[in-house]
Amino acid sequence: MLAAAHILVLIASFALATQGVLGMYGKGSAVKKLHAGNFDRVLGKTSQPTFVKFLAPWCGHCKSLEPEYEKAAKRAQGFGKFYAVDCDEDKNRGLCARFNVQGFPTLKVFTEKRTKRGNRRSVDYQGE
Repeated sequence: MLAAAHILVLIASFALATQGVLGMYGKGSAVKKLHAGNFDRVLGKTSQPTFVKFLAPWCGHCKSLEPEYEKAAKRAQGFGKFYAVDCDEDKNRGLCARFNVQGFPTLKVFTEKRTKRGNRRSVDYQGE
């Protein structure tokens, strides 16, 4: 009986711990998810100011920023784009390294200016 109680506690703890992670920028969100396979193509299609949040789902700061980032994305619709990249996913590790992500969350602003290779230039967001 004690073992069953421990299992229930573990399941409940896991559910509470992952609640924000599983819901982070889901379907219907103004923040769209990007990954290594579509990053350059999606960013290359627009010249609008674009924010990209590089995150880890276990990061407390990332979770705390989620509602504010979502609000900003909703307010900017039509004149700015907001995206998120999960750096914890294996397929995105090279992408996160490419943009020198060393802590979470890392926010980058992509401008309309292009590099010699044709990619959009990015700068670290330094605001609040």
